[in-house]
Amino acid sequence: MLHMSETGAYTQEMLEPFSERLANLKEIMKRDSADGKHPEPIVRLMSKKLEGVGMSPRSPTMSYTEKQERQYNDLQASLSVLSVELVPLHQKIVALRKELSVMSAEPKINKAEFRNILEELRKIDQYVYHSHYSTRADEQETSGW
Repeated sequence: MLHMSETGAYTQEMLEPFSERLANLKEIMKRDSADGKHPEPIVRLMSKKLEGVGMSPRSPTMSYTEKQERQYNDLQASLSVLSVELVPLHQKIVALRKELSVMSAEPKINKAEFRNILEELRKIDQYVYHSHYSTRADEQETSGW
């Protein structure tokens, strides 16, 4: 998740497995505790690590799970600001970025593939440009500009 946070290249679908895993860990702890599978001190310790009881959200002593949950929440929050109309566009841009990342790791770049990605980015750019400026032009006409 750190890589997704640093690059900003992720979608809601990419975050779902992390959410499911964190929920599964919590459920395992509850079930194992109820079944008495582990000594009580171990259950308390693991529960505290999983829940982050008594720790500040950015504490350097956070457990791995706590850090993952915090990163997940941060990533989720940044996606929540996207309007519904922009989600498909965001998904397309993330997919193109992933393709470019894969391409950059190859010893020789496939020029045809690169041109296709470039063309897709140009289409997106034109769509955004025309969407933004045609709306602004309509607003200016109605406001007397």
